[in-house]
This record gives sequence, structure tokens and C-alpha cells, in this order.
Amino acid sequence: MQRKLPAVLGVALVVGVLLPDGAHGQSCPLNIPHVNGTWTILPYQMPINPISATLLPNGKVLIVAGSENDASNNSKGSESYRAAVWDPTGATESSISVQELTYDVFCSGTAALPDGRSLIVGGTSDYSFTGENRASIFDPVSGQYVQSQNMHDGRWYGTATALGDGRIMAMSGLTQSGGTSRTIEIYDLRNAGTGWGAPTSVPFSPPLYPRVALLPNGNVFYTGQGSGTANANGWMFNPATGSWTLSVATSINRTYGSSVLLPLLARKLDVPLIAAGGIADGSSMAAAFALGAEGVQMGTRMLASVESNVHDGLKQAVLDASETDTVLVNRQNGRPLRVLRTETTAALEFATEGDPMRELLPNVLTTYTQGIVENSLPSIGQVAGRIESLLPVAEIMRQTVEEFAETIQQLAARYLPGTTR
Repeated sequence: MQRKLPAVLGVALVVGVLLPDGAHGQSCPLNIPHVNGTWTILPYQMPINPISATLLPNGKVLIVAGSENDASNNSKGSESYRAAVWDPTGATESSISVQELTYDVFCSGTAALPDGRSLIVGGTSDYSFTGENRASIFDPVSGQYVQSQNMHDGRWYGTATALGDGRIMAMSGLTQSGGTSRTIEIYDLRNAGTGWGAPTSVPFSPPLYPRVALLPNGNVFYTGQGSGTANANGWMFNPATGSWTLSVATSINRTYGSSVLLPLLARKLDVPLIAAGGIADGSSMAAAFALGAEGVQMGTRMLASVESNVHDGLKQAVLDASETDTVLVNRQNGRPLRVLRTETTAALEFATEGDPMRELLPNVLTTYTQGIVENSLPSIGQVAGRIESLLPVAEIMRQTVEEFAETIQQLAARYLPGTTR
């Protein structure tokens, strides 16, 4: 069956927020619990700092905290390393069972073993940025932790990924000497002796907490992103051969971002899937299509177009912005919004109280019509760092589709034998 041409949705102007009556929070349809799920604020709090959470086969949640981002808990004589199991069906704090651990698993990696237990890899040796090479297995039936064989490398801020054959891959993390590990190690329950295979080299310098996902074909996709730095390209890892293959170019540095496999949605939805966020050109469009999208939406890119009727001052602010010139505000109210970094918004980035949406959103009309970005919430994405010129919408669309086709052809010629451009 012939496929339709890829869809590119350009958003040159969001009219609703320009109108006085629209200068309020975004309206969303009501949750339908059995379709959308629903959020509920519980009447109790977590008694420890929940650094990571892993769903267990019994429906409970494993909380791994270690020293809880508190260096005093990692000091000699006052060591306190904790973890917990939370039963979401409980009505009180008694549904959270906390226990002490023997070493610091703060900012470790956790992945599920095929028998339902969880493997926790690495942690912090101390707060001088050195990693722990120990690993432990948590058994949800007994509620006990048993230390497994040690890894070769320490891995503080390392990523653990369950492979298709039940093995666990550990990647990146700060080593015992403080450098970032450029190896991967694979744990195999069937290897009762050493547990861990010999470390193998990674052909690039990964960031800490690299974003990694298992693909349906058993290969592993690294997005090129992580905590802090980023790589110029994503990579594919073949666990069967131990080989790495260069993948598509990254668009921007999504520091502390996350990733999700779009095909998981595509298989469950009988409608075209449109990807949005971080898309400004054909290469980022190709990356979205590789993960299952059939169309993309461009917001910030179209804001900085010739036809966009926002003020030229706001368009210039987009052109001048780098990937780090945006901040998230309003997190304390559960409705985070990414906006241009200004003196006003930078002061709100880590606010724990107040309601900037109520206080500043009415000023957005002035931003769009007069280009005044202070005392407002000028909403733009991190992708602004990749936008360098003001172009007509038609030219943006033409360049995007052209670069998309070029990227796909290059990948096919590189990775599919016998394919020509």
C-alpha cells in the first residue's frame, strides 16, 4: 500500500492566547479515568527523598534513595542509606515500608530482572563525585536486598536497561576515579560465577544518565541525550554482537530530559500519531518518524516565521536564544511551562510558592503585540537554539521536507545494503 507524504503541521500563531478572554491557563478536557487515568493527591507524604521509582510485579513500587542527596548522610559515623517499598493501595503513610541499606545507592540505576526481582547498579562512593561499583538485587517476595557481584566500573548516575533476553546492561556513570565510564557491562543471572560480563568500550563519551531504550528487534537505542552534556548523534547497540552503529543527529541538548518509545503508542492507536516538541527541521522530523510518528508539529519554529503576526521583538528573542535560554516555571503548581529566560522568569525557575500563571499570563498579550518579554511568560521551546533565521512558512516547510528526505536516504544508504540514494 502506498504511504502518504509525511505531514508537517506548522503553528504560526496560537490565536487563543492573544485574546483577552484566552489569557488564562490552557483548558484541557476532563479526565476519563478508564481511558486517560487520573491524578490524586494523597493525604500523606513520602518519608524519604524518592530518587528513583520502579514498579514491581506485585503492583508495589520500589523507592531507591540511598543518602537522599544529603552529603551528611554519607559522612563517616552518620551513614544513612535508605530505600522503601510503597503500596499505592494504602490510605496512610504506613503503606510505605522504609529500610536501611549497607552502602550508598544514591543516583544508582535500577532495572527489572526476568524473575521479577530488581537489579540496582552503582551509586555514590562519596560526594567528591566518585562512583560505587557494587550492585544489589531486591526481592519483592522476601523484601530483602542481597548484594550481587561487583561491576568493574563504578557507576554514579549510570543507566540500567533490561535487554530482550533478560540480561541487564549498565552504561555510563562516574567511576571510582571520578571520570565518566566509557564502557558497558552486562549482567546475566545465568552466569552464576561472575554475573557481570567483561566491560566493553563505548565509541563515544556518553553523558551521565544516558537515555536508553530497548527496541522491538532486541537492539538498544541511545538517544544521544542525558544529564548535562549530549552527543551529536544517537547510537544503536546490538547486544548480540556487541557493536555500536551511528544513528540520527540529535536536535538539541535536552538536559535532564526524558524519552519514550512512540511505537508503543502507535500500536495502540488507530489514528495518525503526531510528534511535537523539539522539532525544527528535517533531521529532528526524521528522528520522530523513526520512533513511529506520522506527522510533526512545529511551534517555536513557526513562531519565528515571516507570516507570524507576533511582534518582531519576540521573533528576535527566539533567534537570539540558545538551547539553555529557557526555563521551566510554575512547577510548584503541577502545571510546568517552558518560557524564555528573562530576569523575571529566571527568578521563578525554582520557586516553591506563588502562581506565576495568574500573575503574569495576562501580560502575554503585550509580549505578542509589543515584543516586551519582561514581566511576562513568553512561551518558547529549547529548540529555539537551532533557529537561526526568519523564513517564510513555505520555505520552512520546503526545507524541512527536503532535509527529512535527505536524512532518510542517507540512513538507508548507510545501513541497508544495496540501497542507493
